Amino acid sequence: MSVVILFLETFKKGHTLHSSIECLLKGTPPSEIEVDAKNEGHWKSLEAVFPDVSEVQMLEATVQHPQLHYLGIFDCLAKYKDSVCIIDWKTSQKPKQTIGKTYDNPLQIAAYIGAANANKDLNIQVDSGCIVVAYENGDPAHCHFMDPKMCSKFWYQWLRRLHKYWNTRDSPNM
Repeated sequence: MSVVILFLETFKKGHTLHSSIECLLKGTPPSEIEVDAKNEGHWKSLEAVFPDVSEVQMLEATVQHPQLHYLGIFDCLAKYKDSVCIIDWKTSQKPKQTIGKTYDNPLQIAAYIGAANANKDLNIQVDSGCIVVAYENGDPAHCHFMDPKMCSKFWYQWLRRLHKYWNTRDSPNM
C-alpha cells in the first residue's frame, strides 16, 4: 500500500470519527449516530469519556492569532469534568499513556488556546486543554488534561518554535 493511500485512508477514518463525535456533542442520541465500521473500536474507546464532556460551546472552530499570524482548527471547546477547555480528539494504534507520548499535540493545544484568547470576536478566555486519545482496538481512551500551569509551559514552547519558524522563514538564505 502506498504512503499516499495510507494517508488518505487515515484522514478519512479520522474525519468520519470526528463527524460522529460532533453529532453526539450536538445532542444526537447515541442510538441514532452511525459509526463507520472502521471506527467502531475508536468509538468504544471514547464511550467512557463522553459523559465527562458537557456545555459544548464550539465544534471544529477556526482560530487565528491576530498578532502572531498563525491559524488552526480546534475540535471542541467544552467543559471536561469541571474545566472549560479546548479538546482535541486523536486516534492511535499505540498506547499513549503519558502526555509526552502525544509528541507535539500539547503545543498544538497551547497554540489553539493562545489564538482563541487573542481573538476578540470569540469573546472567550480558556486556560486549559485536553488531548483525548482513542484506540482502534477499543481500549479505554487516555485523556491528557492540561491545567493552566501546563498550558502556560507549552505556550512558551510554542512561542519559541514559532519565533524560530519566523526567523528561518525571514532569513535571507531562504
